[in-house]
Amino acid sequence: MSSNPYEIARKQAGGLTIAVAPARVSWEVPNLATADGHFLRANFHASLRALDALTERKMLAEVFLTDRAALSVQTAADHYRRPLHDAAARAVREKPVDHWLADDGRAALCELLRKTAGDVSFTCGLEVLGPIRLELESPTLAQQQLQAMQRTLAEQQAAGRIEHFQRATDLLRKFESARGDSATVVAQSIESLNPADRGAMLKTLLLAGSSKAVSNVLWAVAGTSLIRIDLAGNAAPTAIELPNTLGPFRSVQSVAIDNRQQLVIGARDGVLTIADPGRPEAVCYRDSGVESTQGFSRVIVRPSQLVACHGEAGIVTWNLGQPDRPEKLARPAALGGSPRNLQPLGSKAVLFSIGPQLVSMTDDGSIQRLGPAGPGNVIAIVPDEHRFYIVYDEGTISALERVTKTLITLEHRGRRVSTAAGLPWLGGLRLLLAGDDGAIDCIGPDDDLLSQYVSPHRGARQIIASTSHVAALSADRSRVILWNSWEGKSPVREISVARLTPHRVADLLLS
Repeated sequence: MSSNPYEIARKQAGGLTIAVAPARVSWEVPNLATADGHFLRANFHASLRALDALTERKMLAEVFLTDRAALSVQTAADHYRRPLHDAAARAVREKPVDHWLADDGRAALCELLRKTAGDVSFTCGLEVLGPIRLELESPTLAQQQLQAMQRTLAEQQAAGRIEHFQRATDLLRKFESARGDSATVVAQSIESLNPADRGAMLKTLLLAGSSKAVSNVLWAVAGTSLIRIDLAGNAAPTAIELPNTLGPFRSVQSVAIDNRQQLVIGARDGVLTIADPGRPEAVCYRDSGVESTQGFSRVIVRPSQLVACHGEAGIVTWNLGQPDRPEKLARPAALGGSPRNLQPLGSKAVLFSIGPQLVSMTDDGSIQRLGPAGPGNVIAIVPDEHRFYIVYDEGTISALERVTKTLITLEHRGRRVSTAAGLPWLGGLRLLLAGDDGAIDCIGPDDDLLSQYVSPHRGARQIIASTSHVAALSADRSRVILWNSWEGKSPVREISVARLTPHRVADLLLS
């Protein structure tokens, strides 16, 4: 039996060993053109396992292991990708988009993909197991529906009978799967209203959208403690003590590892992954090559790999399942400064900032500086589907196009910004900006609409947001201020963590 959870089979001296447990796999099948000119995006989920019969083992070795020692889950999944896409593409072009989004059409397409995966398995020594699930959405249909919403709002304005709350809620029920430029379309629709009506409509859209994905837990890290704050009830916050072998914690994020959401905590001397916070058993990825009082400020996951940035260690990677073998991609001396704000840039590169400069780096360590240095230090890189929004400390906001890597300046806010984040909204985002004084501003990158989140506290040290909540860390890092995303006039809750830990909070996460 292979002991590596990211492998299906491995050649060894005694022969071929295979994993007993099935591996959960997801295939994204994009750009499927339907008979009426729309496009579908499918996500097909199943499990793969190697067959144990002698002939099946021989077939698996011939297909996958002629030039490699082990068959990874990713390599096995890639073997199915093209047949699944081709089968789905042939099928969906025969009927319109409404047929495939209905239950019967979705079930038929799921069965087709299951059979196709079974045919592929027959020739390579693998088998496809359940649970089998298919998710379907149509970005082009959502765009069409949003344009219909824009026309409806314009007609309401002309008639002078805008019914804000009920109308917006009904519209959002129709467009809950919207992607692409939907946020821009809606923002333009709101801007077409009378100025007195815009705030109410924006609030209503945020309120209706918040019910689609409610955050139930707020996580914080302080010292070597993971603090859980339940948002659904009035339960008191709890502190979970984690292994302190990697030193104090610096950051906390939620990432998908092996198709499962896990917590990833950046510490002084490495990174911890936690599959189940209810059972705080951590895998400790150690980097003992640098002595520092700083910590890993951001961690991202790529296929079979963790990538993290550290002010003194630079960019460090670990292969999943190999926690004691860090690899230094680039040290600060080679980069010209300390890397921050790490983000994935495609499948083979990362994006980060060094002071005022944006930098990309590929897997082989090749470095490219993107655009000229900014007017101030970069304090946040906020991603959406098409762009990265770059926020500088002196108030400038720029955008980096994902495909062309073109950097353009959007606006200057007129005041310094100390922290920033993105608020998910209708398939896009709005930007949250906080300075050393005043409220937290909420703006659309491509519109002039402004709302605010107000509290007695000033100088937020961090902001985090989901569709349902906005949270900020107080200036002394001892209190968390929480708002409903649709109502910024006053917080719904303030949480003190001082009684749980003597340490100050380093980072927040909504999940």
